Amino acid sequence: MKSSSIQEKRQIQFMPRSPFALALLANLIWGTSFLASKYTLKVWGPFTASALRFALALAGMFLILPGMGFPIQIPRTRKAWTQIFWVGLTGFGILYPLQLAGLMWIPSSLSAAIMLSSPLFVVLLSAGFLQEVLSTQKLIAIVLGIIGGIVLVNPANLPGSTWAVGSIPTLLKGILLTLGASLSLAVSVLATRSASKELDSTSVTFWSMGIGVILLVPLTLIEQPRTYTSEQMSYALFALGFLALVCSVIAFLMWNRAIKLTNPQNIASTMHIKTPVAVVLGSLVANESITAAITIGTILISFAVWLSQWKPQQIPVAVAKAERSAS
Repeated sequence: MKSSSIQEKRQIQFMPRSPFALALLANLIWGTSFLASKYTLKVWGPFTASALRFALALAGMFLILPGMGFPIQIPRTRKAWTQIFWVGLTGFGILYPLQLAGLMWIPSSLSAAIMLSSPLFVVLLSAGFLQEVLSTQKLIAIVLGIIGGIVLVNPANLPGSTWAVGSIPTLLKGILLTLGASLSLAVSVLATRSASKELDSTSVTFWSMGIGVILLVPLTLIEQPRTYTSEQMSYALFALGFLALVCSVIAFLMWNRAIKLTNPQNIASTMHIKTPVAVVLGSLVANESITAAITIGTILISFAVWLSQWKPQQIPVAVAKAERSAS
């Protein structure tokens, strides 16, 4: 426990101290991952792309972090390994294959907008499993989020260029896969919070990512080889390096650190920043259309996330009594 405490102090010096700032930076980085993932899918299937990304990230963490003074702890108890397994399963083994599979059928901007529902899943799961109070305010937020989700998942509102990708059932498949990824992300947030009580955030990130790779490797065998050009391979390799080292190593270390420092609900609102980043990049770089449905749905869900996290300013009791006495 002493070495864990020392390591956590080093991480505090290496990263911003505010859990909100850590979570916000992590989600800003993840906002760029939707478009980057599109390039990897030109060359590899979703299972292979995910396995390569996290295997490269693991190698980077193993080689770089100990030399920077961040040793990786080995879980010592069955409880710790069980918690790490659930983080690896939900945060890597399920989340990313579902999200990448969905990206094969829908634009990155729509994928990011759907993933915006994850903070609302966090609120629901926290109420169900952590016995946290589900207030009227949060219920209204969930209803607004559902309405925004309905706007987003209506295939009739997708841009015309998307229709060439496939039929309505195919588009709905991509949407449902992405919704599954959003739910898996929410579960992983709660699992990470639990695992962080046993290990430091660096070790949680490393071992859960390793379990994710172990789960993904056998699934790569069922994917068919793809035909691609040398230019597509160049873009895919660059995107893979960016996804592995920046979006996986750096962003996950910041995110897991933030979860360790505070309650998941306190930073859930930062998750919605991914969507505008992904939408803007998709429009500027990939020429994706920003439809009215994506705009309205994103605004509704963003407001719902904000409402679920908003806390009215409380007037201190002493001040309130003084004001009443003065009147």
